[in-house]
Amino acid sequence: MFQLETERLYIRRWQAEDVTPFHAITGDVEMMRHIGSGDVWSLEKTRGWIERQLAMHEKQGFGRWKLVLKETNQLAGFCGVAYIGTTEEVEIGWWIARPLWGKGLASEAAVFVKNYALGDLGISHLISVCTPENVASLRIMQKIGLRLREKTTAEKLGLPHGDLPVIVYTSEPRDE
Repeated sequence: MFQLETERLYIRRWQAEDVTPFHAITGDVEMMRHIGSGDVWSLEKTRGWIERQLAMHEKQGFGRWKLVLKETNQLAGFCGVAYIGTTEEVEIGWWIARPLWGKGLASEAAVFVKNYALGDLGISHLISVCTPENVASLRIMQKIGLRLREKTTAEKLGLPHGDLPVIVYTSEPRDE
């Protein structure tokens, strides 16, 4: 069984029985307002997303993994890495269930996954993408040592959200 761990979290591969608990996150209006079009997901869309993560992990050896609180065995969200849009770049991303916001779980998971991806997985660099309004994610990007690369649109990254403005942070060193 694939499992990594931080001080408070297990990082594991998804399972079919995770659909309903994850849908509590993807169905939360406040949680999803900065994700893509800002719409909540149906149960079917949530199921499809989990199935894609499992397939990605099988094909590439990495993906977005579920986060489970050690103390309660509760699904806390996800953190992981995946190719983004039509680029050849690997994005690190995270979502934390709204009742767990403000506890540092996203930062804890993201710094661990960043180091794992750049070290153990041998990925050369990571990017992270969010909308300008997603101040919490911007703070996490900075906290884990990423730096601003550009302001662009989802379309330019090959994402399906057209001219949605996004900010890209990177782990690459700054060209001097």
